Formats: sequence, structure tokens, C-alpha cells
Amino acid sequence: MQSSPGSPPPPDPHTSHGPKGDESVPVWEKWENSYVYRNQCVCHGVMIAAALPCIPAPLRWEPQVLLWHGLGTYGVLLVSWVAACAPFAVCDRYGWLATHRLQPAGDQSPALRRSAVRMAALNWAWLPLALGLASPLLAWAFPATKQSYSAVAIVSDAAATAAGAPLLFGCSRNPAGAARVVGRFVAKVCVCIVIDDLCFYTYHRLLHSNRWLYTWIHKSHHLFKAPWVWTSHAVHPVELLLQSIGAMLGPLLVGMTLGELWSWLAVRQWQGVLDHAGYELPLDPIGWLPGVGGTRFHDDHHRLLYGNYASCLSVIDDLFGTRCADG
Repeated sequence: MQSSPGSPPPPDPHTSHGPKGDESVPVWEKWENSYVYRNQCVCHGVMIAAALPCIPAPLRWEPQVLLWHGLGTYGVLLVSWVAACAPFAVCDRYGWLATHRLQPAGDQSPALRRSAVRMAALNWAWLPLALGLASPLLAWAFPATKQSYSAVAIVSDAAATAAGAPLLFGCSRNPAGAARVVGRFVAKVCVCIVIDDLCFYTYHRLLHSNRWLYTWIHKSHHLFKAPWVWTSHAVHPVELLLQSIGAMLGPLLVGMTLGELWSWLAVRQWQGVLDHAGYELPLDPIGWLPGVGGTRFHDDHHRLLYGNYASCLSVIDDLFGTRCADG
């Protein structure tokens, strides 16, 4: 494997950030107990709250807004993430896909696995507060179907996009209408994937290029050289915020209802989990598509610590000359 010409050697993510000789405390515990890590959660809330005066008064923290745009969005994110992780976690537990593992399972010590779970749990713990504060913004940007907060209306809107294939095969009384709904949603998702991955590539490469940013923000994620599904959310809160900017920018630009947003977020969660699954399956769900890297693409980034900065679209690294060459 080799990086693009002129690429600096990657920093070692497994060394301590502390004074020389201070190797007795595991580095992941230092991250969890650090002042910076604990207080980033507060910073997120302050930044989101600072934007609220720009929102029209009728949209400020109404109960239905908090319920659907806040807690509802959180529920979609959490459930879709757990649902995507669970099959791979079971395979990890029983070794059912061991022959397809990209890196040795021995690189995943029990202490490192506990660290990943704790880091992910911390992020999921502060996310409801952040989404609650941001719910007026979400309501303004992504209206519920027909401005209705009916559970049936919102869930039906999400189902009409996320489960469009069954509708096209005769489960709908209006196949042509279902085809238009699904076609519009697929087009929006394609645009969102491009926008999201361009954002991901930009900030991800920056986090690797700047030593301070790498040390204090991104290094914690690279404790996991052989990733598995739970590590997809084992990141610094600032990095999670950067990810959310890219994930939300596309829907803002193409225009989505709340149901469409939920469907897109579920797709994005699924793709992020595949990035960190650690398995190269006989048929990669998306890796066969032109310009898409697949699981091995991001796994190589964790193993080598440089290159392959895009999340999904390997063509972006090809364009900028940062793709790791196969060895």
C-alpha cells in the first residue's frame, strides 16, 4: 500500500497524548475523562441554541415539534443504527463470517471493544438534547407531510420512500404514482450522497492534515485499526457534529419532507455501519457500484491511517490523488 506523492507519514494513533513515559493509563480512558471531551456536549448545545432566535416564534419548541422532529428523528437514527449493527454483531459473537473478515479479530481486545461501546454510548446520550434544541430548525427546514403531525401521515411518508420497491411490484393501487415518489426520492438520495461525501472528504482530510486537529479530535477514532460496527459512532463529539453538517446539507438543498429526511438518515446510518463492518462479503451491498469504495475502502484507511478520506465514493479520492493503492 502507498499514499499519494508527498503525503506525510501518518501519526501513530496508539501512542499516548500525555507526557513522555506516561503510558500506564490507556489512551481511550484519557479521551473519555478529558476536559475537552466532556465539555464538547455543552458546546454543541450552545451553538445550536444560538441559532434559535432566527426561527419564527410559532415554531419554537412546540410539543409536536419536539416529539416528531426532535425525539422522532433521534429514534430513527438510533433504531436504524442498531438494526444495521445487530446482524454483524451477532456474526462477530459466533464467528459466522470469520472467513470474510478483512483484518484479524485479535486486533479487537475486550478493553478496546468496551472503549468503543462507551464512546458510542456517550454520543447517543447527548444527541437527544442536541436534537431537542434543534427541533425548531428541523421543523422549519423539513416540514411534516401537509404540515400534519399525524403519526400515520409521517410514517406513511417515510414508508413510501424507504419501502418503495414493494409499492412498485403491485402493493399499490397507483404504481405510476409510487414510481414517481420512489424515483424522486432516489434522485434526492443520490444528490445527498455526493454532497455528504464531499463534505466528509473535506473535513476528514483536514483532520488528518492538521496535527492539532488530529490529536484532539480525530485520533480517538483511530484507536480502532481493525474496525467493527460499533466503532462507526465511536468518535469525538466535534467529529459527530461535522458528520451531521454534511448529512443535513444535502436534504436542505434538495428539499425533503420529514418522512424523506428520516428515510435518508436511515440510509446514511446503514452506509456508515457498512464502512466499519470489517467484513468483505461475497456481494458487497454497494461496493459493486462504479465509483463506490465499499467496506474494504474505509477499512484500509483505518489500517493504514492515511488516504481513502471519502466515506462512500472512492472516485473522490481518485480525483484528488489520495486513494490508497492496492498492494
